[in-house]
Amino acid sequence: VVDEAEAEALRAELAALAEAVTQRELELRSQTRAATAGCARAEEAAAEARGVASALREELSTVEAERDALRCGSTLPAGVAAAHASELEELRARELESAKVH
Repeated sequence: VVDEAEAEALRAELAALAEAVTQRELELRSQTRAATAGCARAEEAAAEARGVASALREELSTVEAERDALRCGSTLPAGVAAAHASELEELRARELESAKVH
């Protein structure tokens, strides 16, 4: 048999525990929302990086095709050929940087 004072103490303890559980639940929900938002931002960044990498690969392919045309006797001026060679090196460097993101 539990006397009234002991019962009141148990009710107070249960109320305190219920409040602690509620607070923890709110904290976890907040953390879950933040994590979900972070994941969404990471997915967006990854998609953007894939798009950039794809564009860089296309640019690189174009520049390499132009370079190959030059090697096969195309008559582009030397300054244009040098600019393309420089662009090719820059694209390779950017593609390497983009690959590091993945």
